[in-house]
Amino acid sequence: MGKRFIGIIKYILQCILEVVYPHFDSCISCGETIEEEHVCKNCLNNISYINGEYYLDKDKKIRCFSAAYYSGTIKEIIIKLKYSSNFESAEFLSKILFDKIKRENICGDIITYVPTSKVSIKKRGYNQCRVLGKELASLSGIRLVGTLKRVKEVKEQKRLAVDERLANMDGVFQVIEPSEVLGKNVILIDDVLTTGATVMSCRDVLIKCGANSVILLTVAKSNI
Repeated sequence: MGKRFIGIIKYILQCILEVVYPHFDSCISCGETIEEEHVCKNCLNNISYINGEYYLDKDKKIRCFSAAYYSGTIKEIIIKLKYSSNFESAEFLSKILFDKIKRENICGDIITYVPTSKVSIKKRGYNQCRVLGKELASLSGIRLVGTLKRVKEVKEQKRLAVDERLANMDGVFQVIEPSEVLGKNVILIDDVLTTGATVMSCRDVLIKCGANSVILLTVAKSNI
């Protein structure tokens, strides 16, 4: 009777663990059955990683790191996170970011993220960058702080030319509590970098409010 009771308890615990930490048996990119977590080997091989850093200004003061190019597997998984509420995608992408942090020896006092528009929040119910930030903070041990808010709604960036994007983001963001960033080395994360107009606008207000430095870190970089 004792052994039977223990067996039942073990079975119940296994069921609970399966609900909380489900077994990953299909690739989140292509849907193929896999033994690995999250992504199959074929899709992993389809990721074009980016080594090193690059700069978003001629004076080489605005450092940016992107984990991979916005194509193939990475593009598929980001789209699933943004538009299909696939939070397993966030787990995988945050690991990609964490690997980048370790590989490039990126250091920071806090992690923060690009705030999304009210329209996007209404559609999705969440900010995908904040979801990524929570996962990355858990992996890295670096505190996540929501430092920024949007104070102006603007036209959708992807519909604008490069010079229009820069003008479009002027005055869009504001620091919520300056004391949270004062003297801090900030890691600012975003999902995809295209022209860099959005992250540069966020960076500028963080620096103006006393951040010691701001490193831009994105999952992907567009070839645009």
